[in-house]
Amino acid sequence: MLLREHLVVSNISLSNHRRLQDFYTSRFHSVSGIRYLCWRVFWAVYHTCWLVAGPILAARDARLVTDATSAAQASRVNGDSDGPHVGDPCPDGATEAAGKWFIYLSHWVYLFLTVQCIMEAAIVVMVMRGKQLKSNSNIKDMELPWSVRVVWLMSSISATGSVMIGLWYWTILHKGKTLTGPRINTHAVAAIYCVLDLFISRKPFRLMHAPYPVLFGAGYTAFSALYQLAGGRGRNGSPFIYPVLDWSTPVKTLVVSSISNFLLIPMVHAALWGLCLMFVSITDRWGGRIDSPTRYERGEGGGSQYDAHVDTDTSSCFGNGNSTSSARCSTIEVSEGSLVHSSS
Repeated sequence: MLLREHLVVSNISLSNHRRLQDFYTSRFHSVSGIRYLCWRVFWAVYHTCWLVAGPILAARDARLVTDATSAAQASRVNGDSDGPHVGDPCPDGATEAAGKWFIYLSHWVYLFLTVQCIMEAAIVVMVMRGKQLKSNSNIKDMELPWSVRVVWLMSSISATGSVMIGLWYWTILHKGKTLTGPRINTHAVAAIYCVLDLFISRKPFRLMHAPYPVLFGAGYTAFSALYQLAGGRGRNGSPFIYPVLDWSTPVKTLVVSSISNFLLIPMVHAALWGLCLMFVSITDRWGGRIDSPTRYERGEGGGSQYDAHVDTDTSSCFGNGNSTSSARCSTIEVSEGSLVHSSS
């Protein structure tokens, strides 16, 4: 497919895609059925646990800092020189630290990623239980269900956002900071997961969806400015959330945030899109032959509806009027308890 075909304005839409199955199947036979379900459920549980733990760990760390500060104050009162001095940052209380966990961009993106993973796991469970994602009356309609559209939107934002945040953190923000489990998970594991998921799942990644992470980034930039102007404080009384988003120097911060939002985010999104094209090329050549075909594909019966093979060459199935191609490229949709074949 030529680049200009990917740049069609209609590709911005989240409602149209030719194969609903791409949102709940893997590229590989070896990661199909129950294995793919395990992949989805594992990551949904994993990210949920870390999301819940985030504010709790922030509150725990704040209590530890508060206790250490209180001990230092007591030692200074007793004549020791190691106590806090005037101008030292004031540690947050446990409740305040837990609340401030939600003001950071990395945690916004991680929240999106977690909700996305939960919804994807739920969709796979529904399909394997024979539930419909679309009503029978709309089975021939290429418009996607709302749940799939939400997953697709969140996927575009979380994949680009996680990789972008990882690049920002490890190149600019990490200097001098201690490596902790939450930092490694939010700024490394999340990005690695997103790339792995692009490789394993058949969920499409469109170049023209770049405006979604751009708008997300611009929205967070606006939030950080309003938060600081309203007197909000970062961790331990810092006047800003991130040093690169310090609005006490508005011109510099606006330039840096604009470059990040309108240049770097599209570049990261385009790089992930190119990576996804490479994955598609690899699996088109070898993906279907990594393992032996399923019994369903060999025509021996006994295969589950989740093992159904979907022809990826559907470009000739729409609008060409070729009855042979239409018959060969009929799409497979899931209805309750059976597969419904509908000719395009």
